[in-house]
Amino acid sequence: MDLSIGRGIKSSRSKGLQDFVMRHPKDSMSLRGAESSATKQSSLLSDVENFDDKPVNSASKKFEQVLNNATLKTVEKTAGLPRSQGYLLPRNDMMKKVAFTLAEVLITLGIIGVVAAMTLPTLINNYQKKETVSKLKKVYAILSNTTMMAIAEHGDTSAWELGNNLNWQTSKAFAEKYVIPYLKVAKVCENNNTSDCNYPISKLNGQSFNNYESFAPSYRFYLVDGTFVCVAGNRFYANTHDKLVQIIFDINGPKNPNIVGKDVFFLEYFIKPNVNNITARGHEGKMLPANLDYQSRNTILGTGNNDFCNKSKDGKGCLAVILIDGWEIKDDYPW
Repeated sequence: MDLSIGRGIKSSRSKGLQDFVMRHPKDSMSLRGAESSATKQSSLLSDVENFDDKPVNSASKKFEQVLNNATLKTVEKTAGLPRSQGYLLPRNDMMKKVAFTLAEVLITLGIIGVVAAMTLPTLINNYQKKETVSKLKKVYAILSNTTMMAIAEHGDTSAWELGNNLNWQTSKAFAEKYVIPYLKVAKVCENNNTSDCNYPISKLNGQSFNNYESFAPSYRFYLVDGTFVCVAGNRFYANTHDKLVQIIFDINGPKNPNIVGKDVFFLEYFIKPNVNNITARGHEGKMLPANLDYQSRNTILGTGNNDFCNKSKDGKGCLAVILIDGWEIKDDYPW
């Protein structure tokens, strides 16, 4: 092999770099380092001229390979150009960029939307149930505590003043003496005809309670947490039945859904139970969920009395079901 190969490589490489500089003048500064490096490496080839033919040929081939790799990699790094240019490595050696197409993005978003549409209603429903139970437990504890405090101050409920007239004045007198003093009240409804004190509520079966019309004599007020409370004076069962006060409360006031069993619930406050009425024995002085005093869970969820908790009835017994289930709204609850 002719020893002039070294000089040929140097001349060819230098010419190629010069052509690159002419075509890309903006990158000339970056290529100076590459050209200088290639020139220095090419000059080393002259040292092999003092060797015999066989060593020179071997050294030439190795040096040519090193020179090609080193020079081209330096040019690529300093100039920042893709290898697809004519002076650099072949296209199939390029570093490929990874990206999503518009179709792939749209398909992914579509799948996410379908999954969300299927799961969100269940998630929202479960959240609403847990929120309802949390508020319900709090309000029930607050109202139940009033009985203990009232008994501590006024004595046994059998001696409490109830009156026999089923009207708003009777309800007000009872509430102001035995209930309200032990609560944090934000507002008292002196006029039940205002919209925030007489808004529509519905039964579980979809029928209307006629804007609390069936509890017109009730004394109504708001707690500081927004709970709307009615002390229903027309639930005094005088002379022939137990004397009890029915308390209706809405855990979020006029906000929807305003449906019995979902945000409206019923309590029965036993004051003077009739000793001949077996259903009331042992309940005097207690505030209990409606129907809890004498019915089983299955009966309350059945199709019996109108007060029971199913979608064909009023829903007044639903608080009893939640209490029996350990403050949980289970799958068979008519939510």
